[in-house]
Amino acid sequence: MRILVVDDLRTNAKLLEHMLKNKATVLTVLSGQEAIDICGSTEFDVILMDIMMPGMDGMETAIRIKENGFKGRVIFVTAYREFADPSMSDGIILKPVDQEVLMRKVFING
Repeated sequence: MRILVVDDLRTNAKLLEHMLKNKATVLTVLSGQEAIDICGSTEFDVILMDIMMPGMDGMETAIRIKENGFKGRVIFVTAYREFADPSMSDGIILKPVDQEVLMRKVFING
């Protein structure tokens, strides 16, 4: 399984990468534009995306990635559930991330 982690805070992105690295191939990027760019050349099964990012937020990024043909799952990872539109994603994981919840959302429900 190939997973893209999108979070403007490097420590958050690396934490998710560390939690997943033994079960999947994980790539991290730090902005919505980087996510759009990498999805143009690399296929992913799942994108784990922060919502609150400077510039392009996670919801706008998800819309643009899907418009470009992404067929995998987008799961928002956020501390701000009230900003997450469930219709725009395949799930929501609340920060701080619980590893058991992460594994269940990424691998069991997928």
